[in-house]
Amino acid sequence: RGWGLIVLNLLFLLCVITVFHWFDHWLLLMITVTVMLVLDRGLFRQIDYSLLFTFAGFFIFIGNLTQFDFLNIIRDSFFGSAIGTYFSAIAVSQFISNVPAAMLLAAFSQQREALLLGVNVGGLGTLIASMASVISYKLFAEAYPAQVRHYLLMFLYYNVIGLFLLVPAVYFLMLY
Repeated sequence: RGWGLIVLNLLFLLCVITVFHWFDHWLLLMITVTVMLVLDRGLFRQIDYSLLFTFAGFFIFIGNLTQFDFLNIIRDSFFGSAIGTYFSAIAVSQFISNVPAAMLLAAFSQQREALLLGVNVGGLGTLIASMASVISYKLFAEAYPAQVRHYLLMFLYYNVIGLFLLVPAVYFLMLY
């Protein structure tokens, strides 16, 4: 276990330096898969591949969507201002999740701070607004299937309240 923990920490360090583009991401992927096959092959049976493919599908969809010319009209209409970017990021996050929304909208807006604020606030609201919420729901549903309806109602109740409180609060903070 001791040396395995050291190896995992080294992989984490490689992940961090890859984020800064100091290491090749494909090489990191190959190293990570190889190391995990050696350390814990059974881990690959525990992966939620449907969620992984859904998330990958979002990113492919986003990449394809940015190629359409009609989106230039939308870009000019909504993303020329911080406020437009902020509210667009919140709205789009409700339908495709906040991380893919950030990637999609980053191609259209130069308002980086408003975009980041919008997708962060936009992580509240619907269940799909944040992939973390989808994952937590799935784990809860597996553990407590009889309480799923109650969970969803409470989730929506608190997330919608949080969304309605944070949207104007952050909006007014952006203005000043």
